[in-house]
Amino acid sequence: MPENGQRPSCPLLGVSKAGQKTGTDALAAKLDCGRIMQVAFASAPSNIGVFDCEGRVLLANPALQSYFGTDFEEIYGKVVGDISHHADFSSLQASIQETAAKARPTALEIPLEDADGKAEVHIINLVPALSSSGETMYVIGYGRNIANIERLKAAVAEAEDQLHAAVRVLPDIFWVKNTEGRYLLCNEEFDRFNRIARNSALGGKASDLSEGEIYEIHRKTDEQALTSTEPVRFQLEIPQDENNETRFYEVQKIAIRDSAGEVSGLLGLARNITNQRKLENELRTREREYRLLAEHLPDCLIRYDASAKPVYMNAAVRHTLKERLGLDPVALMEDRQKLHANKAVFADLRNVVSEVLEYGKPQQTEIILKSPNGDEIVFELRLFPEFDDNGQTTSVVGVGRDITETKIAERQLKLNEQELRRLAYTDHLTGLANRTTFTTTLTEQLESTIAKGKKIALLTLDIDRLKTINDTLGHTAGDELLQVMAWRLEEVAASAAWIGRLGGDEFALILSDLDTPECAEALAERIIQEASMPMVLGDNTINVSISIGITIGPDDSSCPSALFRHSDIALYAAKALGRGRYCRYDEDMSRTINKRFEMEAMINEGLRSDQFLAHFQPKIDLGTLELHGAEALCRWTHPEKGMIPPAEFITIAEETGQIIEIGRRILKQSCEVAVECNRSRTDPFVIAVNVSARQLLYGGFLGTLGRCLEETGCKASWLELEITESLLLIDDAAIIETLNSISQLGITVSLDDFGTGYSSLSYLQKFPISGLKIDQSFIRELEKGGKQGVLVRTILTMAQSLGLKTVAEGIETAEIAAWLTELGCDEGQGYFWHRPMPAESLFELIAGFLPQPSLLSAGSDGSA
Repeated sequence: MPENGQRPSCPLLGVSKAGQKTGTDALAAKLDCGRIMQVAFASAPSNIGVFDCEGRVLLANPALQSYFGTDFEEIYGKVVGDISHHADFSSLQASIQETAAKARPTALEIPLEDADGKAEVHIINLVPALSSSGETMYVIGYGRNIANIERLKAAVAEAEDQLHAAVRVLPDIFWVKNTEGRYLLCNEEFDRFNRIARNSALGGKASDLSEGEIYEIHRKTDEQALTSTEPVRFQLEIPQDENNETRFYEVQKIAIRDSAGEVSGLLGLARNITNQRKLENELRTREREYRLLAEHLPDCLIRYDASAKPVYMNAAVRHTLKERLGLDPVALMEDRQKLHANKAVFADLRNVVSEVLEYGKPQQTEIILKSPNGDEIVFELRLFPEFDDNGQTTSVVGVGRDITETKIAERQLKLNEQELRRLAYTDHLTGLANRTTFTTTLTEQLESTIAKGKKIALLTLDIDRLKTINDTLGHTAGDELLQVMAWRLEEVAASAAWIGRLGGDEFALILSDLDTPECAEALAERIIQEASMPMVLGDNTINVSISIGITIGPDDSSCPSALFRHSDIALYAAKALGRGRYCRYDEDMSRTINKRFEMEAMINEGLRSDQFLAHFQPKIDLGTLELHGAEALCRWTHPEKGMIPPAEFITIAEETGQIIEIGRRILKQSCEVAVECNRSRTDPFVIAVNVSARQLLYGGFLGTLGRCLEETGCKASWLELEITESLLLIDDAAIIETLNSISQLGITVSLDDFGTGYSSLSYLQKFPISGLKIDQSFIRELEKGGKQGVLVRTILTMAQSLGLKTVAEGIETAEIAAWLTELGCDEGQGYFWHRPMPAESLFELIAGFLPQPSLLSAGSDGSA
């Protein structure tokens, strides 16, 4: 801006300085011209600005000021690129400078955003104002927003694309002709219908495609459409095609007129309505069928006209009125029937029908009718309005059903509701409160006891080995046991505690308002003593025990769910200590349980990381000292904890079911090793694999076994499965069937740890057992003499008499090996010969096997 603060002169407006005048006519004419230009400049809708050669604002019309969002005083003299605005004008500044320098007009498009962030496109024309010497004095800028124009062009192009796309995909036959009858546009359906190449009809006439009657119909209807302002509609029947099917088309034609109303062409549409015709015929058939169905419907069907008068009744309604109520259906429809006892009922029904007619909404009602003999007949009636094309209610359809028996049942149900409510909170087997009542009672009594400053004891009881009783004596005996136990609990504790059955073999007692926890322990002792008394179940007299977990609130927790969890933990601890006792909760128990959960999580991680591998302890033929086979043993090498003994994780894996996956992996590895061991042998090298009860009962074992054999190529004769005696206690037909199927495959089944469980000769007869494995606890005590030697001798003699193969495990000395050989034991395994080893070591051992025992490798911790 000049130092005097005045705006510079602007030749663009035809004045030199504001307020100056000359006395000549020419100057007056210039001033008039200047005023005109000022008005045009000020009122122009486009953005107009004058800039010096560096891009400073010299002049801005109101439109440009409004765009900048400020007045002229704020932007005068500022460089365009420095003006604070939501858009970037740096490129405009550079274009102004370039226009001034080159003294040539410039046009540019700039994408901008308005104050609301909406995208705009501006065209800006820059024109240099030159002096008489040809130098640029200033630059005039003229800008306008062309976003709407661009959007309109895009919309038009999009509309055209959409129109052409719609024509292409239109399912109807579509065509456009000019006034001479020549085709200008035809879609693919048109070409498909006429069986011509794509667009081959363009430029041709209808006579090129059809002839005879169909051509005449088209010619006449074309003429009608071209001379009419309304569409011409007609239906066309096409003779039978190669499928012997007559087709029907609905055709519409309309003249195309320009803006002046002159006809410029003809548009035609044809739709295949063959299926519609078929549907209409089918609907007429269905209507007849539905009428027949309505007449013979077992439910009552009745229609009322607009005056709520019955005009139709099906056979069910007529039968009910005539046979059960003694009324004449025809007289009732003609309003000639005397209703007597049911007069008020029919009057109320007519009022309900009238409401449906008036409001056009369905209603449901029940009506109770009196039969001549005084019996009540209850009908549930649903009324639905019927409408005409204008939406006016014209009639009402009623569908009724005799619900007399239902109503009688409902009344009986109400009589039983109180009993049902009682049963909902009572255990049906024992008559004690159930788990739902327990949760509510524990919460209420805990809050009440804490408020009084007293203590509360929660005892969780579990009948030990109830499953064994169910499996051996049957579930009926098990249920009787639960009932007897519930009665004994009530005898001992009913006056002192709330008693409930939580489910299965689990009971709970709640003792409230205690001063000390000792009385809870005293009650637990009395319950254990009472529970241990013999009880008669059918023809059997049995003894059972109870394990009890005790927790004290609020000492252990003031939260009901936490107390319940603590009592369960204490119960678990009581069972772990040998059952038939009680344990009071302490924090160490939680830590033990947490360790168990940690072990469970570690097992899962071990399975994910393939940390479980099979090691193999060789079996020696005691007669020849040859290597005849090996037993697969699960080994777990943890990346941080190292080798984890099986005793620490097998039991947990059994309880959680993880043993199923562990067993599957050990079985597959054993099959792979068996294949390798037998690769160059003629006599089979047998790998023995331990199988748990959990695997056989719940793991789909036969399928797993079959897949392992198939995937590895292992022969059945190379595999032996070892099961424990406890599995044979389960009186389950599935176990027998599974073991028989395994035996039929040619796989040997042996009884592991024989003599430590519930040994019975009947098992050897009932199950397909081919061998006995004498537990190492017997073998290690042989050197001490005494009864162990007699037991081992007896087992071997019995097995030989039954033709069973015998294996002794845990052999650690030459003397024991020699003694077992003398007694006729078939095979042995133990540290006297070899420790369990990885598969690679077993392969090396087989390749260079020497029969002499490895005395240097003998240890003291057995075969496993």
